[in-house]
Amino acid sequence: MNPPAGVNCRRAELAIYTRKAPDEKCVALLRWLAHLIHDQQTWLSPGSTMTNGQPPQPIFPGSVLDCFLFLSSIVQPDNSMPDRLILEGEPVELLWVVPISSAECEFIRNRDLNDFLDLLEQNGHPHTLDEKRKSYVKPLRR
Repeated sequence: MNPPAGVNCRRAELAIYTRKAPDEKCVALLRWLAHLIHDQQTWLSPGSTMTNGQPPQPIFPGSVLDCFLFLSSIVQPDNSMPDRLILEGEPVELLWVVPISSAECEFIRNRDLNDFLDLLEQNGHPHTLDEKRKSYVKPLRR
């Protein structure tokens, strides 16, 4: 990745956790995200957010999830990957791709990531993908 000076996250792999073997849709999503980051010469780190287009479009048909949050994996032993996988002297971070709603993305950007992580915990957010999950944050009326 191409992070600014001082950011230590230069290498990352993306992961989506599923209840069963991932289908081609999930694999294609991860490929698309990885290529997008590479093609745009940008970077991700834990806590980064990204919209799915402008204006944001549903990631899955009929879903309110139209943005992405990237977090360090909470799954063991995946969460220790940076300690176990080092390429050319740089640790490789495993970023958990968490589809979120626009309201949740705005909440994170206007408040603090830890406040949103508290919402995930309060709502028993599973680490596995739920394409039809409801938003934990009500959309702001404009």
